[in-house]
Amino acid sequence: MTQGTPTTEDEELNKADVAEKLRVAFQKVQACKRGDAKLDMQPVWDIINLLPSAVALLDAMPEFERDIAAEAEATRIEQLRKALEKYEGPNAGTWYYPEGDTSSDACCHSEYEVLDERYFDYDGPKTGVFSIERAVALPPLYAAVHAFTDAEKDERDSDDEYEVTFHVTADEARAALTGEHNG
Repeated sequence: MTQGTPTTEDEELNKADVAEKLRVAFQKVQACKRGDAKLDMQPVWDIINLLPSAVALLDAMPEFERDIAAEAEATRIEQLRKALEKYEGPNAGTWYYPEGDTSSDACCHSEYEVLDERYFDYDGPKTGVFSIERAVALPPLYAAVHAFTDAEKDERDSDDEYEVTFHVTADEARAALTGEHNG
């Protein structure tokens, strides 16, 4: 073996092989340092010969990790786009209103209902451009409520009946309750 030059075998090693060979070589060097083994330079040369392979693998890792991160991010973006589809485009909407009036009295269940009942009234259809405001139902919000016992109220020196935190998932709400009040 040549000092400081990787062998053909070392150049073809994968990450796990390089890591294992380095671990074994370092263990041998440590055993020599402790006096558990006779002084042997071979593990030192093994480490030196493995260094270029180890450096090449480490240099390649950031690019590999970037590729994985980019792929995960692209997947997440696609998931978010699909989730937003119901909030975009002309068919998105849960409730419909004539322009400027989002009161409960003006609420309609379709864009046609807005036109028929709010813009056309009893005069029939009219030619023109009509603005229809829309509202969409959002996913549910989860409230993690802890109702205080009389003892807890006394301990807190408060008359508050409960404590609440809001979460986007039921699991997060449950975790908030168990994390805060089950200790």
